[in-house]
Amino acid sequence: MDGKIFIEENGVYRIDCSSAIELIELHDYYNKSNLLSDVDLIIVLDEDVIFVEYKNSTIPGAKNPEAFEEKIATDDHYKKIARKYYDSLIYMGHRKVLMEKAYKYYYVLECGKADSVMRKRLATKIKKKLPFDLQTWIPNIEKTMIDDFKVVNIEEWNKLFPTFKLESI
Repeated sequence: MDGKIFIEENGVYRIDCSSAIELIELHDYYNKSNLLSDVDLIIVLDEDVIFVEYKNSTIPGAKNPEAFEEKIATDDHYKKIARKYYDSLIYMGHRKVLMEKAYKYYYVLECGKADSVMRKRLATKIKKKLPFDLQTWIPNIEKTMIDDFKVVNIEEWNKLFPTFKLESI
């Protein structure tokens, strides 16, 4: 990470988060534990905390994009994307100042088979694994665990967050 610039693992895309309050990348810390998964980045804004998981099988040199396209329609994939959120929440629980903000999770997905219908289907399947229902069942909960979840492509992300565009390097 270079300041508040997120560069995805393939070095093809970046997000300039310099106007955010904070950019959090847990990977280096969580990778040491071998127990926790994490979202790719967390962007802290005035009223929201934006959790972002990014997958792109369309970049030049992507390893086995066909296998990834098959994998995104499996229950294991839904669980893995949900787990990244749950495990990232562990860090958030230790940051009291972030507890008062809305938690929104975005899965940015670029994949040959991930058209708008597929992205909506994925969102529905993954959402069932996220704590939307759980937070309604737990008595005396003071903070929602999640406020929103969407599966979007890069174009949709850039429309939602023009200040934090995913741009090619």
